[in-house]
Amino acid sequence: MAGRIRTTHNWIGGNDYSPCGADFVPPPHDEVVRLLDDLARFCNQENLPSLIQAAVAHAQFETIHPFEDCNGRTGRALVQIVLRRRGLAPTFVRPVSIVLARHRDRYIGGLDAFREDRIGDWLEMFAVATRQATDLAAAYTQRVSELQNRWRERLRHRSNPRADAAAWAVIDVLPAHPVITVPVGVAAVRGLGA
Repeated sequence: MAGRIRTTHNWIGGNDYSPCGADFVPPPHDEVVRLLDDLARFCNQENLPSLIQAAVAHAQFETIHPFEDCNGRTGRALVQIVLRRRGLAPTFVRPVSIVLARHRDRYIGGLDAFREDRIGDWLEMFAVATRQATDLAAAYTQRVSELQNRWRERLRHRSNPRADAAAWAVIDVLPAHPVITVPVGVAAVRGLGA
């Protein structure tokens, strides 16, 4: 079911038998392909600022709710794709979805605002979440750098390896491979050109 365009009507919340009492009822299944085509055209435009485009694309995707399952994951990935394609996130993924998940009620309220044509409210909430995600990523990057520096100091004081020793390169690749085996470490270090 995951990632397969739905062929039946669905809804969010309420019960499994009827959309009565549902929190949200997306468009009918026979409109999904047309709406996704329109969304794809929107995502390929470059006439809006990239952050606004990512926010609108995400909200529109979640409103279409095109799949039977995995709409949330796909919608979060769409944010990163738009930001990456437009050059706003060229080197790392900002953890926007973590911030949105942390404030789930605010996120759902923002999507509701978008669907009620209060797009400014949604954009403001999304922009704040993106800023918080950027701050989280910067703090994470700083902590990783500090940890790598501590590892380098320990290595220097405990074994004083040669300057070209593989241990130095392993420290460089560890943040991308928090669980590492010898083959993965060798491949990662070779990928660095070491």
